[in-house]
Amino acid sequence: MTTICILAGGRSSRFKEDKLTCPFAGRMLVEHVVDATACFNTMMVVKYPDKFRHLRGRVELVFESFSGYSPVYGILTGLRNAPTDKVVFLPADAPLLRREVVKVLATQHPPAVVVVGGKLQPLFTVLSKFNLPEVERFVKSGKHRLSTLHRHLRSKPVYFEFFSVFDVGCVSFTNVNTKEDLLRVWRGCGGVH
Repeated sequence: MTTICILAGGRSSRFKEDKLTCPFAGRMLVEHVVDATACFNTMMVVKYPDKFRHLRGRVELVFESFSGYSPVYGILTGLRNAPTDKVVFLPADAPLLRREVVKVLATQHPPAVVVVGGKLQPLFTVLSKFNLPEVERFVKSGKHRLSTLHRHLRSKPVYFEFFSVFDVGCVSFTNVNTKEDLLRVWRGCGGVH
């Protein structure tokens, strides 16, 4: 069994407003990621659960209680709360994520991390409850860089070729960080998703 954990606890500081609730192709940006995980047991790690209460029933909302903002806090919270040993982590700001890509990720043996064009995609990762003590030590040490965490865990790379049959351009791994990114993603998908 595998749990999908959507990481939705960021500040959207570069976007200048809450990007996850921003409209994209007729729905909120985050809803596209939720849709891609529909056939799995899915939870979403959030700082502000009320903002996503309309998603209850589709995902389990898990409160991330750390006072600061860091993706590693979301990963730690997800590992602590997941009902299964294996957890696939996904960013909430990847609106072109394909369901088939999630299914392939769920078959990977943890720890694993996606690599596209030689570049680590550290929020697209597969971890295990067995990794929890190492993640806890990492957080206690004050470190936050996910690439460093993956080195500590010795995460094996999952290269984009694994997904190319389902996602020729690897658009599933496109994160929206700025309004310009959102416009580029919208234009890249022909204004339709």
